Amino acid sequence: MTPSSISPPSANGNIDGSLIASTDLPEEEEYDSDGEWHVQPRPLDVVDHDQASVEVVLSDCGFSPHTASNLKRRGSASLPRRMRLRSRIGSVIRAQNELHRDNFVLPPHTLASELVDLFFTHAFPLFPFVHEPTFRRRFAATYRKSNSEPLDIPWQSTLNLVFAFGCDYLCLPLQQIYELSQTFHRRGTELILSVCFDTSTLDVIQALLLVSAHLQSNMQFNRFWSSMACILRSAQGLGFHIDPRDWDIGFVEKEMRRRLWWGMYSLDRFVSLKHGRPPATTLETLPVGPPATVHDEYITDAGISGIQSSDTPSSMHFFNAIVQLAHIAETMLAYMLRDAPWCLPGRGPRSTRDPDPIRLNIQIGLVVEQEGKLAKWLSGLPDHLQFSAETADEKIKRQQKMLRVRYLHIRLMSHRPNLLSVIQVGRDDKATVLGDKFLESVVMASVRQCVECACDIIAVLQNTTGPEDMGAWWYHLPCTHSFTRQSTRTAARAPKMNGAYNHCSSVHCARNALCRAEARPHIAVY
Repeated sequence: MTPSSISPPSANGNIDGSLIASTDLPEEEEYDSDGEWHVQPRPLDVVDHDQASVEVVLSDCGFSPHTASNLKRRGSASLPRRMRLRSRIGSVIRAQNELHRDNFVLPPHTLASELVDLFFTHAFPLFPFVHEPTFRRRFAATYRKSNSEPLDIPWQSTLNLVFAFGCDYLCLPLQQIYELSQTFHRRGTELILSVCFDTSTLDVIQALLLVSAHLQSNMQFNRFWSSMACILRSAQGLGFHIDPRDWDIGFVEKEMRRRLWWGMYSLDRFVSLKHGRPPATTLETLPVGPPATVHDEYITDAGISGIQSSDTPSSMHFFNAIVQLAHIAETMLAYMLRDAPWCLPGRGPRSTRDPDPIRLNIQIGLVVEQEGKLAKWLSGLPDHLQFSAETADEKIKRQQKMLRVRYLHIRLMSHRPNLLSVIQVGRDDKATVLGDKFLESVVMASVRQCVECACDIIAVLQNTTGPEDMGAWWYHLPCTHSFTRQSTRTAARAPKMNGAYNHCSSVHCARNALCRAEARPHIAVY
């Protein structure tokens, strides 16, 4: 027996020709002293329905979108012992022989195929952490394999995480989308945590990175922050930080190593920017080359085969552009955490909180440097990703919009220190503290640019029609939250900004959007 696979006992018989996940197998349950139960891992149970609604099928699989909320309302005291014990699943890290057998239940093949297609259509450009042809072959084999074959835990986890991402794009009410995706997310998380501390392989890193990326869906940024550090250490142990160009391994593995490493890099920068904390690694220690900008079907173990059509550019152009923006964010993070000339209100002695014209001059110089890097990035975008490019391809339009929001968010954060300095001036009624007219005009121009970027973000998000137009519902919430927080503080504390804040309607729309989101229990923790 290997750490990443188990040989489960044989499955029960069929019911009307369909394999149904059985729940009444008391002979397989073992209870420990504190009331927790242990279930020997079961073979994959595939629920098959010819014709049924999504809700009916999912309910039969054991993860109805209303189950969690109904149980919570009823309270654990009124539940039978079996259900009370099951409610503890996911609360601790479990060994393989303690995994709940529901973790090995798969949805019907029709639904699973739809979720996989949704993942590759919508989520894959942002998170290209699997090789599509390889994934689809293994996916098909999983639904064909006999119950006597051993289970691959990392693969089962990856499969559940792909289902979770796919659920974010189902045509269902948001509450149901969230509950369904979190069901798959919890299963994938529990599966990979049962093996990730005992073994480290590319498949384990792949599943862990998908778990971390999907943590954004329930705004668990502290867990996201911690998990990224764990993944980076595991990846470094496998040599992901070294370019595999000359290694004697298949070309597919080389590409997956590059994608996973740069995916870790960009996500680490994102969560560091979110928290204002130092990134886990620096670019100088990363000699890894960028992923190839070709479609996955042209990538084989022997190399890149065939000639890619210029009419259908690879989504890896989009991914590489995101990584380049992450590098610009790293430069800004290094400045913020080294010797920032501004300080958050209420932090440090009062003398350090007063705006210093000399430091503001240095700060302006760094902001101008960031503007230059962003302008260079913008001019270097492929033609089809230019913000002004006309295209009839909905996939390309979506990538353009998502890149624009990321670009505006990085630009907003670049000008944010000047905004905070002006807020400090407004609070203390020191409108003339800068003294230098030139410095004052440049700082105010920076503040106006900050607020304009924020309002442009809201304008882009307001013109979207759904997740198929701009990504999952949770993807842009941090940008919206950053804009609303800073703009509201600007309005309240910097009334003398010479017209820098004339966008009340955008702020109102953003705050309404956040209020609607935060009204949901799973968003309130944000």
